[in-house]
Amino acid sequence: MDMKSQYDEPDKVLPESQFTPPRAWCEHPEWWHSWNDDGNATEIEVVNLICGFISAIQPEFVVETGTALGRTALAMANALTLNGHGRMVTLEIDPKKAEIAKKYCFGAPVQVICIDSFQYHPPQSIDFIWIDSKSELRSDEFLYFKQFLSKGAVVGFHDTGAHRNPPVVLPKVMEYINPISLNTPRGCIFGQLK
Repeated sequence: MDMKSQYDEPDKVLPESQFTPPRAWCEHPEWWHSWNDDGNATEIEVVNLICGFISAIQPEFVVETGTALGRTALAMANALTLNGHGRMVTLEIDPKKAEIAKKYCFGAPVQVICIDSFQYHPPQSIDFIWIDSKSELRSDEFLYFKQFLSKGAVVGFHDTGAHRNPPVVLPKVMEYINPISLNTPRGCIFGQLK
């Protein structure tokens, strides 16, 4: 199967240390990678982990908030293709970014929707959600989407490192998931709905 990959543009991949300095919880950000044209992108290694979750849990419906340029969305859609089932929606409030993502993801099994995430009503239960929109919205997005999550759904949050102020994921979210926090350069938390 010939799918576009995040590695199709090696000239655009840089060590994450170009964007994120070493910190106590992640002393070697150069071990991770990101794209040089998108300093807010999810680290490529974290994208691979997200795809691993999609492969492992075999979701029927996946949602992403904060599409940006569509690189993570494309990788997630490719993982669903490899599964042989499931569909995905990614939500982006910025019309310019949504158009870029639509072009980047063209032909992949993902629907890019330009919408405020709090206005989106999914057509079915969500089995996996990657929350990567504005930092200050992520806890509230989780609380909004919680009503649409399937039993045992897996949730991921990006940019959760201790350097974020205010913290991206508040304690009120943690009472609803069994979390694991990973010491990646930008920080990420995954959890399963209790």
